[in-house]
Amino acid sequence: KDFQTQGIAYSLDNGDSWIKYEGNPVIGNTGIKDFRDPKVFWNEKAETWTMLLVAGDHLQIWNSPNLKEWEKVSEFGKEQGAHGGVWECPDLFPLKIEGTDEVKWVLLISINPGAPNGGSGTQYFIGDFDGETFTSDQVEHKWIDLGRDNYAGVTYNDAPNDERVFIGWMSNWDYARDTPTDKWRSAMTVPRELSLRKVNDDVLLYNYPLKSFERHVAMAYPESVLEILPTRKRIMPLKYGNQSKIQFTLSVPNAQMYFRNKNGDSVSIDVDRDKKVVTFDRRKSGKVDFSEKFAPGVQQMKIPNIPDGPIEIMMLLDHSSLELFINEGQYVMTNQIFPNEFFRALTIVNNSENELKIEDFTEHKVERVWD
Repeated sequence: KDFQTQGIAYSLDNGDSWIKYEGNPVIGNTGIKDFRDPKVFWNEKAETWTMLLVAGDHLQIWNSPNLKEWEKVSEFGKEQGAHGGVWECPDLFPLKIEGTDEVKWVLLISINPGAPNGGSGTQYFIGDFDGETFTSDQVEHKWIDLGRDNYAGVTYNDAPNDERVFIGWMSNWDYARDTPTDKWRSAMTVPRELSLRKVNDDVLLYNYPLKSFERHVAMAYPESVLEILPTRKRIMPLKYGNQSKIQFTLSVPNAQMYFRNKNGDSVSIDVDRDKKVVTFDRRKSGKVDFSEKFAPGVQQMKIPNIPDGPIEIMMLLDHSSLELFINEGQYVMTNQIFPNEFFRALTIVNNSENELKIEDFTEHKVERVWD
């Protein structure tokens, strides 16, 4: 077939077996080749079921009283958002702006290709939903993660404690089929809670590991006060290999952090608040020649709304990935890495004119989830 349709299946035994509905497809040939990734939820505003579908380069919203008969009620995005490739994996949900009673609706749309650092990425829109139509006056393209390896994430409806939980696919279609792994092919991000915060009259979507992630954090190794003079550096040995949660506060405007091992592999993260940009360099991170698209250049993340004062840095370092969170998830970069051996140290370089004092540097051991 050169087009996609939508069908349903149902279960009468709690999901042990499934029966395809005899009236399939419930949404037939629309003449659109890329017509997929349904997200269905109960729409309290319209007291009906709502299905989000991506149709090539835009979103379609369909409503149904019974999940069988569907009517298209609106479209969004033909003239908004990034359009470098096909739209995928739509999601739509309400969130309160923290510290207020104001509710805004968040629309997630993944796109491939067309992300700012190349290949796959997930953009978001802040707006309103009246039960049929989503509207947004957002002009700027906004991205949930500016790394290369967080794509196609959606959220759970009706999660405990009203958390909006997001999990993304930790890869990129630029090289997903070529990564140098033997017994597995890519992974998922750590589950993250999404929240809305108002920063400098702009509403931003934060994403940060769930509080329950701390259940998997075992031993902690706190350092005494770190004092780094201008242009000097401090080398921090890693106690727990590439299985760490590393957290500290960065007080000076500009600093560089890099991981290295005895093999000469390195990953560099440069925070420059003067220029309002973070750079992530994995060009020498180990195995990089499996695809010419894996590490062709330095990734950049603009941080226009970053505060002037101290900011929190959290890094989740796994054997083949690095999830970077800045200022409690205000800015995020997720990247795969394939070092030839574990990184043994983190070096922090003070690129500012003032002394860098860190009083809360801690490396935590993250427990394995596999036996």
